[in-house]
Amino acid sequence: MYSNIGYNLKPLDIQGSMGIEQLKKFDEIELKRKQSKKIISDILLKYVNGLKTVHSLDKSDTCWFGTPFVCESKDQKNKLVSFLESNKIQTRNYFAGNILMHPGYKHLDDMNNYPMANSVLDNVFFLGASPHYNEEIFNYIENILMKWEN
Repeated sequence: MYSNIGYNLKPLDIQGSMGIEQLKKFDEIELKRKQSKKIISDILLKYVNGLKTVHSLDKSDTCWFGTPFVCESKDQKNKLVSFLESNKIQTRNYFAGNILMHPGYKHLDDMNNYPMANSVLDNVFFLGASPHYNEEIFNYIENILMKWEN
C-alpha cells in the first residue's frame, strides 16, 4: 500500500559496489533469466488450461525477473497460487495493480475508470525467473504441475 507519492531509492555505496560486480555477469544472468522464463512458461501452459503468459515485443529485449501468468478468473488464480504455494513453489502477486487504489495516488483520478488495471490484481501472478534455477528445480515444478487438476 503506497500512502505517499515518491520513490524508494537508496543509492548506497555497498549497493553500487554490488551492482558493479553484477554487471560483470550481466550476459550470463540475462541468458539464464530468459531460459528460466521460457521453461517455466512451457511447464505451466502445458498443465493449466486457460492460462496465458506474456512475450517480449518485436524489437525488444526483455530480461525477465519473473514469469507473469494471466489466469481466466480470480478463482483460478487463487486456486493455482494456493496449489503452488502449498507445494513450496513461491509466487508473487502483481505488484501495485491500479496505482489509483493507493492513498498516495487516489487524488489523480477515479480508480473505477480503469477496469483492466483493476482486474490484474485479481488475475495475474508471477513465478520467479531466477538465473539460479536448474534442471532439478524445473523438474520439481513440472512434477508438481502434473498433479494439477483443472
